[in-house]
Amino acid sequence: MIFKYDCLEKVVATNKTIKVNDSSSIKKIEGMNGVEYVTDKENRHDYYVFIKISDSDAIIINTDNHTGMGYFLFRSALSEFYFEVNTDADLVDFYDGPGEEIDFPDAMEHDDIKVLYDKFKDATDEDIEHCEAFQKLDTYVSKYLSLDSEAENKINIAMIRLAFLAYKDANFQEIKL
Repeated sequence: MIFKYDCLEKVVATNKTIKVNDSSSIKKIEGMNGVEYVTDKENRHDYYVFIKISDSDAIIINTDNHTGMGYFLFRSALSEFYFEVNTDADLVDFYDGPGEEIDFPDAMEHDDIKVLYDKFKDATDEDIEHCEAFQKLDTYVSKYLSLDSEAENKINIAMIRLAFLAYKDANFQEIKL
C-alpha cells in the first residue's frame, strides 16, 4: 500500500488517523509537521517530519524507536516523497525521490537522549535552543546542509523533539484497558 506526500499532508492538516490494517496506522505527530507509522503489536514507530525550505525543496527527517540507526535527512521535493507499507509484515519502506540523503547515525546517543528527555521533555523550543545538545547538533546540520539559520534551527528542534518522542515510545508504553 503506497502513501504519497499529498495523502500524508492531509493526515497532518486534518489530524485524522489512517488505519492501515488491524495492527498498524498512520497518524499525525503532535506538535510537528509530520506523521508516524505505528505498529501496535510490536510497539514500532517510524517517524517522518517535513520541513519546507523553498517552494520546490524540503528536508524530510526520518527516525524510529526500534532500530537505533539514528536519523536520516533527505533533501527533495515533497511531491516526490512516498512510503510503502507491506501490510502482511507491517513494515514500511520509503522513497524520497531524487535528491540527497544525509545520515546522522550518532548525532545523539541513547544515554544522552535519556538525560535530555528528563530535563527538557516539557521545555519550550527556546529553552532547547540553549542546551548543549542543540549546539552540537547545529554543528552537524550546518556543516552538511548549508541552509539558512532559520531552516537549520527548525531541523535541529525537530530532531531533538523526534528523539524525545522515540525515547518515550520505546520506554513508556500506554496501558490499554
